[in-house]
Amino acid sequence: MRIKENVELLTIIDELREENRQLKEALSPPVNPFYGKLGLTPQLAALLNAFYLHGDMKQDRLDAVLACHAWGHRHDSRELTSARERVAVCKLRAALRPHGVQIGLARGMGYRLDAVNKARLTELLEGLT
Repeated sequence: MRIKENVELLTIIDELREENRQLKEALSPPVNPFYGKLGLTPQLAALLNAFYLHGDMKQDRLDAVLACHAWGHRHDSRELTSARERVAVCKLRAALRPHGVQIGLARGMGYRLDAVNKARLTELLEGLT
């Protein structure tokens, strides 16, 4: 009887280890090539990574990126959220200016990282690794 109980316990332990591994993997932060580089804060690195991946950033996507990185609450007024977005993009633009990278304004839509500036970022990343 004890052998059967031990086998059942070992099976449960194996299942719990696998579940623990999956939970750790799910909770690990996404890979961000800009984290710790170019003198960016974690929030600005997340914002730059979003620009790098998507190119164009509409207001709702920009708001989602900022909200995920503790730059406010989703229940803020639209005016406050818009101000927070402008400040974040202004800080990111200032941090990228010395590297020759520009984030443009796409009127009526949001902000844009065009192909030329994305290529500059790629070169910067390659030079930093």
